[in-house]
Amino acid sequence: MKDFDEFHSWIEFEKRYLNGHQKQLLFDKDYSWIEDKKILSCVFFFYYTYYHFGIEFLLSKVEEANFPTWRKNTIIQLINLCQDIVHEINMGFYEENIFTWINDVQVQNIIRDYSPITEDSIKEYIMSENTNLLLKAKTVGYMISMIYYLSERAAFAHIFFVSGFGLITGSKFEELFSFISKNNPSLYKYLLYIKKYISEGFHAIGFFDDCDLSEDFDEGPTNYIYRKFFHVNTPKVILSDNEISWRFVTFLNGELQIYNPKHPEGHGKYKPFYIKTQKSIKAFNHIKDYIINKLPPIKAIFQDDIIVGIEPSSIESINDTLDVLKRHTENVAHISEDIHKSERGKLLKHEYTQSEVRNYINNKKSEFLDSLCQLHLDDYKIYYCLENRVNSDLIMAEEDAFIFTIATADKETLLAYENTEENRATYLFICDIKDLEMSVKSLADYFSSGVVNKRETLGNKIKYGKITGIKKLIKITHSDEWLREIKSEQSKIY
Repeated sequence: MKDFDEFHSWIEFEKRYLNGHQKQLLFDKDYSWIEDKKILSCVFFFYYTYYHFGIEFLLSKVEEANFPTWRKNTIIQLINLCQDIVHEINMGFYEENIFTWINDVQVQNIIRDYSPITEDSIKEYIMSENTNLLLKAKTVGYMISMIYYLSERAAFAHIFFVSGFGLITGSKFEELFSFISKNNPSLYKYLLYIKKYISEGFHAIGFFDDCDLSEDFDEGPTNYIYRKFFHVNTPKVILSDNEISWRFVTFLNGELQIYNPKHPEGHGKYKPFYIKTQKSIKAFNHIKDYIINKLPPIKAIFQDDIIVGIEPSSIESINDTLDVLKRHTENVAHISEDIHKSERGKLLKHEYTQSEVRNYINNKKSEFLDSLCQLHLDDYKIYYCLENRVNSDLIMAEEDAFIFTIATADKETLLAYENTEENRATYLFICDIKDLEMSVKSLADYFSSGVVNKRETLGNKIKYGKITGIKKLIKITHSDEWLREIKSEQSKIY
């Protein structure tokens, strides 16, 4: 909290912006001053500057202050006005203008509790007790984007102009991130998520609409945000209708997997297009973020939002790009691949501690995996398995996956199966508690098998008892309601 200055900043503000007629209008009982943007901004200045000190504290301090009687009475009136009217106006403003793009009810309730949102109240929340760090990261990100939003509104401009400018230049981010690092190191580990939700907030209110919210975030305190979203002078990359950015390409060993970003069913990730080329290796995914903006887009051929081919002019460009990647990153790529194979080998043998598998999951930077880690019951081991994905063309791809135990009762257990690819759905399985170990093993064996389109046939396999121990399947897609639906199924077991 900023040092209390006995209302001196308010007095200077009052002298500068309010004349005698406006001061009288301020305390008219019909509250017509709400329509006057200058008066409203002055009232909000007082509210946002002093409200967090508490009404009782403010009243006691104004009695102690050596002010003329008329000024003392004015400030007392203003304190009472903020208590009775302005807080209600502020909440109404949040409901109508801010909560429309913050669709998480938990975040909305926290913002209400810490209102008015200022740099001080954000810091207060950062230091507060809260074990759900993902929720805290989300809230802090939205709080920060709120300040910029408020700085654009006429009634808030006088208060937030400096903060808003600081956000644009990146200086405020650096200051706040440094504060998080010093005062809540555990939350600082979620800095990438804070950046993600800042970006989502800015995107929701109409700024920098070219941002790709699915893109991974660079390390470093402010570089990613400043360069990618908040530098107004950065030119946007404009793609033609038939062009696809390399951010929608996944490297596999021996082939490329290309998604259509405009497909109505989740960016086309359920119907990708494959190009076979021995020049592609999975290790390129580790460095994709560093070269993505330097690569020419791929020109595709579409049919009803499905990619059906790649234009011949792009084939040579793709091969040239893969040659460049191999030439400049060969050592790094193979080292990364070797490390990944070493870690995966240890996991496949199940020679890992709970801490080791959690660290491996944390490196995947997946909010879905992080949430399931928090829901997982520590009495049980997180089970690693390798999902062998085989499509109808017999094209295979290996993907990391994990089985979590998220609820148990007298007779039943709820398991959650989650793949590291975020476009995959989450599968919940109910099994008899006495068959838990066998159920986990049979699920792992099924997903690692060579069955074609195994996710599409999973329901029938369970229905006809082909997967030992599993009684019921619940499929939950990755949507805004994902966590609520997971917890709902969890509560049914309890």
